[in-house]
Amino acid sequence: MFCFLSSMSPQERVEKTTKMIVRKLIYEDTKLIKSDQTIFDTIVKTVELVHKKPCDSEKYEERIYQELLIYIKHCNDSSTKPQPDIWLTELHETLMNKLERRVGWLSFINQIFVTQCVLRVVDNHCRDQLLGFTFDSEFHLLLRYDFEDTISNYLVEHYTSFILEMGGWSDLHDYFRTHSKTATLNLK
Repeated sequence: MFCFLSSMSPQERVEKTTKMIVRKLIYEDTKLIKSDQTIFDTIVKTVELVHKKPCDSEKYEERIYQELLIYIKHCNDSSTKPQPDIWLTELHETLMNKLERRVGWLSFINQIFVTQCVLRVVDNHCRDQLLGFTFDSEFHLLLRYDFEDTISNYLVEHYTSFILEMGGWSDLHDYFRTHSKTATLNLK
């Protein structure tokens, strides 16, 4: 593995790490190499630092869930077959595109946060039946696959050059350390 990584260009390494981090985000049991796991852990801690109020994510998730209910109810009322997998994938893409256009660590972290929120809605609310629509394990698997593809492509396309310009993933660690010190000082 080490020989393979060392033969990659810096851009290829950033892209591969980004895809592996997204895979771990989508599928928690994904095993990462130590350096990627460290980056993933820093991302998770930074998301928690930036979005430290649990009520913020709960409100956000509740809005997503209510919109899903409205969509399914509308489909049932108009005798249209609901396609919540497509709707959730499109919602995820819309939310990602609505976030701040300026590429930086905060917008990167917010992309991860949005993905986590939509995944939690799927995990917490899309079980069994919802307004007459059955969500099965195949639905969850296909949705996770779509999310992985969407967020991986988006992050690679929009953030690879930023990460390279910043000197790599070590800048994310610096970003976290700086903001965690600021947060600690603000608590005193």
